[in-house]
Parts: sequence; structure tokens; C-alpha cells
Amino acid sequence: MVLTFLRRACAVAFCTLSSTQIEAAEKLISTNLDTRTVLAFRVPNEVVRKLLPAGWELDAAPDGPNLRVVFANNLLVQDAEGKASENLRVVTLTAQAKSSTEEKAGIALGGFLSAAAAVPGPYFNYSAASAVFSQRVGVNGAGKSVIEEAWEFRGSEGDALDLKIQFERGPLARVKANTKTYSSSKPDFFRIYRIEQAVDVINASSGRNRLAQMALKASGPLFGSILDGSEQLVSVTSIPYYARQIYLPEP
Repeated sequence: MVLTFLRRACAVAFCTLSSTQIEAAEKLISTNLDTRTVLAFRVPNEVVRKLLPAGWELDAAPDGPNLRVVFANNLLVQDAEGKASENLRVVTLTAQAKSSTEEKAGIALGGFLSAAAAVPGPYFNYSAASAVFSQRVGVNGAGKSVIEEAWEFRGSEGDALDLKIQFERGPLARVKANTKTYSSSKPDFFRIYRIEQAVDVINASSGRNRLAQMALKASGPLFGSILDGSEQLVSVTSIPYYARQIYLPEP
């Protein structure tokens, strides 16, 4: 039961693909190693629907999350030949959706990148922002681990997103997934991910709530209009190890 939930939660809003879907011709474009923190929220469906491209509808359980905010800190990014590029701090809004042809996939709805040169980003809908990330890990004599994180993104025209969070580390689950994600700005464009990650679902139910503190503040046209304080937090997932290969379909 727990592993099933983890496979759903840790895909960070990206739909898992079958092996037959993955076998189509693909081209490796890059690999990356990150640490990630994922917040899953329940917001009014109409708020998310306005961000989806034509031909797509929400694919979320009535009482489950319909929006995720993915905070990522790159540790290593390499192109297909193994050449390293600049490490970035990234935040992405994502949603699970279903197309008119019944295909299920994640939709990247936009976000912030910490380097102007990287804009408009992998899905053509990111803005540049100054970004600061800090993390503190403390382990006491009994082996209890407490993690504190602070994320700050400052864009133009009042765009900003701040997260401060503190939680107790729980047992990690090792999860592999094949996922596919489309762009809200270019609905025909998608990327394929092959992921291996270590996942800690911090606040998925009252029995596993190890979230000590959390403060989220958003402003600006993208994040501020969605995360206005009325959103319901469903889960927090910490991913201290996130490794993936990124592919594009061959023309």
C-alpha cells in the first residue's frame, strides 16, 4: 500500500508510462542529478483548468491533489556527450491531465529558472528569477534527522515565491519510474524521463505527518494568483536523491 502511494506521489505530477510506450524511438538529450521538494495541493479545479492547454482536462481524484509545486536544486547536469552545464535552482507548477485521446501525462504549467540564459526553459514557459536555496541537516545522538530548507525566488513585475520548511526525515523508499510531460505553452511538445529516486513522503496522512514547520508565500501573476493562502496542502515529498535521463522522441 505504501509503495503504491509512493509511486503515485513521487512522480511529481508526471504520468508513469508503460514499457511499450517507452520503446518508441528516442534521443537522449541530457541527464541530471537533483535534490527536490514537492508540495501537493488541492485548489479549485477551475483554477488549474485555466492553465491547461486546449484538448486537456484535469486527471485528479476528487479528494486528491490537483496541483504540485516542484522545487529542484541541480547538483549535476550533463548533455548527451557528458559535458556538464550550469546548475540551476528551478521551481515548476505541474498538474496531471488527460488528453482528448485519453492519453494521461503531466503538464508543465510554468515556473522560475535561476539563470536568464536558460529562459524560456525546457517547456517554453519559465521566467528568470534570482534564487537562493539553503539546507541544514541535523542528526542527534539517537539518529533522528531534522531537515530545514529555505527557498527564495524573485522575478520581475512582483513575481516571487518563498518556502521555509522543517521536517523529520523518515525511511526512504527507492522508486524507479518512466514518465512523460507535456508543455502547457506548446501542447504537442513533450519530454520523456527515466527516473530513479529516493523518496520520503512527509505529510501524506495523519499517521505519517513529520512536518514541523512550513511557510509558503507567493506573489505575482503566476504563483500569486494560484497560491493565495486558500490552497489545501495534501502532501509534502522530500527527494534527497533524484537522478534522471531525459529523452526527446525521434522525428
